[in-house]
Amino acid sequence: MNYASIYSISDIAEHLFYSREHLSRKFMQSFNISIAHYLSKRRVTESLTLLESMSVADTAYAVGFHSQSSFISAFKKNMQCLPSEYKAKRKQETESGR
Repeated sequence: MNYASIYSISDIAEHLFYSREHLSRKFMQSFNISIAHYLSKRRVTESLTLLESMSVADTAYAVGFHSQSSFISAFKKNMQCLPSEYKAKRKQETESGR
């Protein structure tokens, strides 16, 4: 699934012919996580490989965040570090042969 092309819960609900509220309720009941939180986590996970070859800003937009600041906030919440710190760590690991 291309999470970058999903802009809102309303888009998903419309695609599935559900109301936004019904879809949100069913998703929470089934997965014990909100759709918004799930999408944010998936986008951050998707960003991990892109960050190795793209800038933070380009990665943010590539995975579907509408701003670099919202990406940085979500990344920090999910990964407990900033995207730039993650990039630096991965670069150091790659250069040291890990």
